[in-house]
Amino acid sequence: MRLKKNEGVLEKIRRHIAAGEFRVSKHAIKRQDERHLSLQDAGNHNRDKVDKMKKVKRETFVYKGFGFPIKLINTPMKQILGEWVIDLDMNKLQLTVLRSLVYKPSALAGEELKFIRKYLNLTTTVFGKIFGVSHAAVLS
Repeated sequence: MRLKKNEGVLEKIRRHIAAGEFRVSKHAIKRQDERHLSLQDAGNHNRDKVDKMKKVKRETFVYKGFGFPIKLINTPMKQILGEWVIDLDMNKLQLTVLRSLVYKPSALAGEELKFIRKYLNLTTTVFGKIFGVSHAAVLS
């Protein structure tokens, strides 16, 4: 659903977010909480290793975990099991990216629309109905 002039789409998303009409289902929150708890348990198991972690700030870092590149500046990084990873609150990062996409002045790419749809926990059918297009149009 790549639109050349997507001001209408962005306005609808802004209006729905402002009205609080997009809500994450309780089931999705429960799944997220379970994953968070399992990660906390894993972290507690390796507490001694975590305390000995190296931490640095990287001047610029390109994060591609959402399906499209995001340039992060002065990103805190930590080394876990020999691998450097970003040390950020991912929920806050996702919300910041969502807000940035909603106010993006140019057309949204397919991966950006997919990120918005998944963040709002909407199926392609429901997302398409909100904007008056078929679910197939959302996928293309």
